[in-house]
Amino acid sequence: MTLQEENDNVELIANAIQRGEESIVFNASGTQRHVNLPTPQRAGTMTQQRCYAVDKARELVEECKQYIND
Repeated sequence: MTLQEENDNVELIANAIQRGEESIVFNASGTQRHVNLPTPQRAGTMTQQRCYAVDKARELVEECKQYIND
């Protein structure tokens, strides 16, 4: 997965987390991946909520990268 793909996937997943979606399918190195999403943070400022979503999205992308590399 290229850095651009990784960043695009983080944004895609973070947006889905903030919308409260339960799962998402995204492209990781040419392979479709289905992941269950955490519930969005409802307390705090919009900045804190966005940081939470991006952090969780980055964790999910890293897990997928490890799965691909194994």
